[in-house]
Parts: sequence; structure tokens; C-alpha cells
Amino acid sequence: MARFTSLFALTLAACVYAVPLHRRQDQCDAARDAIVASLDEANTALATLATAAADDATAVDGLADAEAALQQANDGVDAVAAALELGQAPPQAARDQVIEGLDATLAALSTLVEVEDSAFAPELIAAQSAVVATIDAGDLVLEACGAAADAGDVEDAAADVAADAEDVAADLDADAEDVDADAAAVDTAAAAEITAPPAAVADAAGAAATVTVTVTVTDAACATAAADADADAEELDAADADVEDLDAADADAEDLDAADADAEDLDAAAADDDEAEEKDAALELPGSNECNIARAQVIDGLAAAGADIVALLAEANAEAAALLGDAQIGVDNAQAGVNTIVHALLAGDAPPAEARDEVDAGLTEAVTAVTAAAAADPAIAAQTEAILAGLADTGSAGSDVLALCV
Repeated sequence: MARFTSLFALTLAACVYAVPLHRRQDQCDAARDAIVASLDEANTALATLATAAADDATAVDGLADAEAALQQANDGVDAVAAALELGQAPPQAARDQVIEGLDATLAALSTLVEVEDSAFAPELIAAQSAVVATIDAGDLVLEACGAAADAGDVEDAAADVAADAEDVAADLDADAEDVDADAAAVDTAAAAEITAPPAAVADAAGAAATVTVTVTVTDAACATAAADADADAEELDAADADVEDLDAADADAEDLDAADADAEDLDAAAADDDEAEEKDAALELPGSNECNIARAQVIDGLAAAGADIVALLAEANAEAAALLGDAQIGVDNAQAGVNTIVHALLAGDAPPAEARDEVDAGLTEAVTAVTAAAAADPAIAAQTEAILAGLADTGSAGSDVLALCV
């Protein structure tokens, strides 16, 4: 009875873990809607840029590459949507296609920053901002929908194991009743033999016959009971295996708690959408072409540095990873200063001096932290050197902004 009580308790515990799924699924659906909307804005921004740069022969190749890469991302989103309509999980290949397409689009747009005497700098900035916003939305999809998928898998596994445990428990109850019946039959046969009156044994032959018949019946009953007991033992072994599976499901449930914490972090990640909306507003900025090209280089450089730092976190040791986190904060602060400047320009105001100081301080913080991370983990020296070179170029572009954007 103790074994059955344990099985039922574990079964009920496994069922409880499905409760948080609705909230994670809502976040997943919202993230998917966001990336579709962002991708639509990126398509519009790129089409506007293509029209503005139609007469610039030096921009033809870069625009063609950007359009092809963005179409790759569009095709990936279509494949994901088709799978969802069929009730299937989104293919990993389609997800990779979206990510690779967006990264390639941003890389192709970056080549246009080098085009001299560009008359389409505002449209280029708007297209870059729209693609960065779509990449941010894609990160939210991976975080939200990845957690929901993991939770669903664990819930399904726990439900399967619980159902198996219930079936085994029912079988064991039936087998126990059979064993009890067999044991009762054996007891009845033994009692009949023991309590037979002496007068019934008329002679030696009769006594021998009586003993022979009684022993034959008793052996048959015992053989049946033994066979049933063997079958019960095999089912108990299977039940033990199911209990071990439930223990594994308990471990997965602990992972769900961590996934819940990640889901709460999604609320903080949603704040990044505000930054994307601010970049989308930069459809047209005042200033010379050279000034706007320098501004585009700053935006592109900060986006690239942030992406490289996040990618390097998984390769760094604990000390270097903490320092890279500080570097990411510096990049975020610099981007916040850039967004403040963009809003001021769109409102017809002069860029606030404190916003420019915020950009400068953020870049300095990022450079300091990446340098320290390289010293803490020599294995990532090549990657940190590339990040530092990119930050140096971004700082140089920032100096060009100060000199050209008057």
C-alpha cells in the first residue's frame, strides 16, 4: 500500500507543474506578433531606401544584398507560420533562416555607410534601425517561445508517466486480488486435509488415495500462486522504472522554476521595444550628408558591439563574463544617449550636451570592461580585440559627429 500511495502522490505532483504554461504561451504569442510587425516595418524602410538610392550606382550591390537577405528572413517567418497553422512545432531550420537573414541584411546595409556624398543617409538610418528592432523582436521570440516549448515537453512527459503509473497501479490491484484468491484456495485445501475425520479413512488404500489427491490439489494451487507472484514481481519492477521516470520529471520541474524566472525577465526585455520605437522615429534627420553618415556609423557600431558582446558571453569564463556584462551596460547607456539626441533633432532642438556626455561615458565604460575581460580570460583575446577595434571606430565616428553636425 505504501508503494501505491507514493505513486499517486508523485502523479499529482507532476500534474501541478503545467500551471504556469498559459502565461508563457501568451508571452510567446505576443513576441511572435511583435516580430511580424517589426519585419513589416523593415520591409517598408528598405523599400523607401531603395527608392531614395535608385540613382546611386555605388549603392546597387549593397541594396541588392540587403533585399535578398531580408527576403530570406521573410521566407523563414512564412515557414514558421505555416508550421504553426498545422499545429506543428516551428522548424529549427526556419528559425535559423530568420536569424541569418536579418544579420545579413544589417551587414549589407553597413556597407552603404561607406558610400561617399550620400543623399540617402536618413533613409539608411531608418532602415538600419528597423532591422535592429526586428532582431530585438526575434530575441524575444527565442526567449519566450523557447521557455514555453520546454515547459510543454516536461508537462507532456510528466502526464505520460502519471498515466503509466495509474495503469500499473490498477493492474497490481487486480493481481493482488488473484493472489489473495489463490491463497484462500490453498488454505481451504489444507484445512480440508487436516480436519478430515479418522472414521473416513477406512483402510490403508483409502488413506493413501486420500493423501495422494490432497497433495495433488495443493501442488497445483501453489504452482498457480507462484506463477502469479512472478508476474506481479515483473510488474512491480516496471512500476519502479516508472517511479524513476517520475523522479526525472521532478528534476525537469525544477528546471521549469528556472524557466519561470526567465519568463519574468521577458518583462524587462520588453522595455527594449521602447528603444526600437525611438530608432524607427529617425526617418529624417537635419544636417549634411557627411554628418548623417557619421551618425549612421555610430548607430551601426553600437549595434554590432552589443551583438558581439552577447555572443561572447557563452565562451568566456565567469570573471570575464561578468566584465562583459558591464561592457554591455556601457553600450546600452551609449545607445540611450544616441536615442535622446535623435529625439531632440526630430523636435527641432539642439542635441543636449548631457546626452553627448552619456554616449562618451558609455563608450568609455564598454572599452574599459572589454579590456579587463580580455585580461581575465586570454582564451577570448581575439574576439575582445575585434570588439575593441569596433568600439574605437564607433568613437571615431562620434568625434566626426561633433565636428560635422553643427
